[in-house]
Amino acid sequence: YLLFLAYKMLGSFKDYKKDSGRPLKAYEAALFQWINPKAWTIALTVASGFMPLQETLFVAVLFTGLMSSLISFPCISLWALFGSMIRKIVSNIFIKKIIEYCFAILLVLTGIYLVLN
Repeated sequence: YLLFLAYKMLGSFKDYKKDSGRPLKAYEAALFQWINPKAWTIALTVASGFMPLQETLFVAVLFTGLMSSLISFPCISLWALFGSMIRKIVSNIFIKKIIEYCFAILLVLTGIYLVLN
């Protein structure tokens, strides 16, 4: 499967169009989280691993939500900053090709590593 993904990665940027869609609105992004499996996995992991058991449910949820928000905001901001920087970098076709091949090679190496271990 990883070899197939590496093959599909090559040439993946050629279909990239700048105006292919619109960004989600804030309420659409919030509604999407209700069906986002990654968000549910993170929420269950945080709740099972980091909620204080000695507190009442209300205090534990409040504490966990507050700490998650404080930790998530700078991380998501950094992720968005890097994303905007990468968008500027990949505007060059030559650099896009280099990144494309690097990602494909990394996928192949990951597949080889998984098979050998």
